[in-house]
Amino acid sequence: MAIGGVSHHLTSIVLWAVLPQVLTSFVLKGFYTLLPHLQPRLPPNATADQIAHENSRAERHHRLARIGLILAYLCYTLSSVYIEQGFLFSQNFYTLLGLTREQVEVGGSSFVKSHFRRLARTLHPDKVGKQGEPLFIAIKQAALVLENEGSLKWAYERFGMDALTWQPKPATQREVVFRGAQSTVGFYVVALVSIFMISWFRKSEKVNNYWRYLFLLATASLEFHILLRTSLGSSFSHPLLSLVLPNRLPYEQIQFFRQLFISGSMALSHLTPLISTASMLEASLEGSSIEDRLTAQAYKDTEALRPLIQDLTMVLKGLEQESRMMRWGELRPLLGEGMKDEQFDGVLQDVRYKTEDLLKCLKVKVGEGTKEAWRDAVQRGAEKHRLEEEEKSKQVAKVKEEEEVRVKEEKEKDIKMEATSDAMSSSLIGIKAETTTTTTATAKPTHEPDISGPKPLSPEDEAAIIARARLLSPPPEA
Repeated sequence: MAIGGVSHHLTSIVLWAVLPQVLTSFVLKGFYTLLPHLQPRLPPNATADQIAHENSRAERHHRLARIGLILAYLCYTLSSVYIEQGFLFSQNFYTLLGLTREQVEVGGSSFVKSHFRRLARTLHPDKVGKQGEPLFIAIKQAALVLENEGSLKWAYERFGMDALTWQPKPATQREVVFRGAQSTVGFYVVALVSIFMISWFRKSEKVNNYWRYLFLLATASLEFHILLRTSLGSSFSHPLLSLVLPNRLPYEQIQFFRQLFISGSMALSHLTPLISTASMLEASLEGSSIEDRLTAQAYKDTEALRPLIQDLTMVLKGLEQESRMMRWGELRPLLGEGMKDEQFDGVLQDVRYKTEDLLKCLKVKVGEGTKEAWRDAVQRGAEKHRLEEEEKSKQVAKVKEEEEVRVKEEKEKDIKMEATSDAMSSSLIGIKAETTTTTTATAKPTHEPDISGPKPLSPEDEAAIIARARLLSPPPEA
């Protein structure tokens, strides 16, 4: 994989995001191991000023270690690109053959061929064995490319080894530039997307976007100028560029500047909050305004209290865990021995929700901004409850009154039915007496008394009695 590949740049971004945070603690441990007297320590029964002073020292040491680590890693990433370009099989073809570009331009292809033949006499695998075969193949490929005085050598100098794999081969310099631009666009697309994503997920990084876009534009302009210049002679080379990147072809310079952009952008993300915090802590100078001094003091207090807040947070987490275990142990016997774990979890969840609701209600009840609203809501609820109770009482009274009316009507109906029954009984008795008298008067007298009792009524007599009773009884009510 080429040094300037997109995957290489993505790996560099990931390492920049992870390594400074991970290595800072190790650097501090090593520093305190070598110089233990510089490690901040709290004396027994420390006062608030001593705690603030030691915390300020610890924060300053952490900040300085972080800055030093970032600068060291920045130098490492840039030097690694420079050193890797000087490795045996990563060297450009001129360095691999031991030639300069001026020698090739003056001597031409014949000079390159003669130089290759001299190298082949000593580096051929028949002379040095199988272990020299990779080097001989690389030298032979370099000679073939540098012998070409057309677009192949021109493309290699600007786009590196990738230009040798293009199919079909570009015939003119215009085709080389067009084909190389297609492979170059990928880097800048990834760079723009990376800047956007970093700003999206980390809002604090937006303050650095101006410098990132400026560095990206400068890199693109420099790369554009390097690719399109027609001459690579010493007349173009800047003394500083020749000093920093000696014997480097355009594609190697482009690789270095791309890595400089990536490493510089990532270092900017790490250094900006550290430097801004340090500047705010030093802002309380005599010429500063009262507001600046107060702001600086607030930042200083925040930095001093940060370790204490972190320790307090850890203690609170431990206390919360212990409290949870105690509640678990206290509630477990009360919920029954035969309760399943699923039911127990459901009960705990229900208790948790109700407790949270109760705490929220209490918070609203005593809050400064919500106290009046709570009182109004309670009054409205009480008034609504009173109206509902009155409505319910009215409904109960109405039902009771209707029940009393119904009972009264039933009693009156029963009285009328009893009176009707008595009247019917009296009528039946009178009719029966009349019938008996008539029968006695028409019968023949006899000297023997009739001791057998009253005679049964004939069907005709019973029908007559029933008809008369119906005439005497009052009509039924509607």
